[in-house]
Formats: sequence, structure tokens, C-alpha cells
Amino acid sequence: MKKDHSIRIIIAAILLVASMLISSFILASCGSSDDAYHGEVPEELKEENRRKIINDISEEDRAAYIAKLDEYIRYVNGEFSLIEDLYPEDHWENVGMTPEEAIERLKASEAKNVAANTEYYGEGYKATYEIVSEKNYELMLESLKSSIEESSDISPDRISKAYVVDFDLTISGPKNKSTESMYFFPVKIDGKWYLANSTGGFN
Repeated sequence: MKKDHSIRIIIAAILLVASMLISSFILASCGSSDDAYHGEVPEELKEENRRKIINDISEEDRAAYIAKLDEYIRYVNGEFSLIEDLYPEDHWENVGMTPEEAIERLKASEAKNVAANTEYYGEGYKATYEIVSEKNYELMLESLKSSIEESSDISPDRISKAYVVDFDLTISGPKNKSTESMYFFPVKIDGKWYLANSTGGFN
């Protein structure tokens, strides 16, 4: 049992570092052919099936997870201090890393990324997003709960709701502009909202 827990901690730590690197490089990779950071797109979210719809979502839930998505975009734009709120509290305990340590790692790679992005997009480039579709994820909630438990050691009974949000992430500046299709699963854990990905990790 102890061994299984240690393996989970190692996996969670790897996923956290990977997520940090993804967010760190997301501006530079936007518009490229490498879509590994958001995983394989489910059939219902593929380009030909995308819809501007809101399906079975309460106004309260929608306002809450959009606020979290706004927070994520601010984080992508360089407000690294927000990373603490993008992960459940006990997730930090599992990975054995503090939010402060994660922020330092992000800052260490920031200068190089900013220089590359400024050269391509121009001074003052920014990330923005436009939601394409939002759907209730109730039918797949149990599967997502299992993935989150596996990757983050969070008990399924703590997860009460989940949706899927398909959106376009755009990076624009005076020189260039590029757009990438992405999706997240807003999930409610212990009454708070987080953005899960297809592996059960968080962004």
C-alpha cells in the first residue's frame, strides 16, 4: 500500500512539472502542429462537430468555471502567482512541491520564452480566448473521477460536477497572430472549481 502511494506521488509530481512546462511554452507553441499538450480531441469536439452551444449548465456553475478559465489565461500571460489556485490544496502535498517552488521554476524559463514570443508576435503580445462550446459532462463523470484519483490521489466522492469547455486560444501581437483549439474539463472538488485535462491532471 505504501509503495502504491509513493508511485502515485511520483506520477503526480511528473504531471505537475509537465503541466508547468506546457503552460510555460504554450504561447510559443500556439498555432503549431504539435497538439500534445491538450491530448487527443474527443469525437464530439472535433472541428466538424463543434457547436456554439451551452447544454444543461446552470448560470452559477458557468460563471464559476469561466472565472477559473479567466484566471488560467492570466496565469498564461505571466501572473505565475495564480498557479497555487489552479491546483487543489492536497495536490501540492502529493507532489512534494510548494507553489512558491513552482513559481520559481516558471520564472527561471520566463525570460527565454518572452524573448522568443516577442520576436514572433511583437511587443505586448497577449493570450485571449473564445469559448466555442460548453457541455455537461455528467455521462463521463465517473471516468473523469477515476482519472483524477489515479493522477492526483483525490477521492471520487469529493468531485461533484464536471463540464467540458471547448475554446480557441489566440496569441496576438503587432507582428503575428495564431489560434489553437483546446479544451478543459471544469470540475468541482470540495466546492471549488478547477480545470482538469484529459489525463486527470490540472492546468
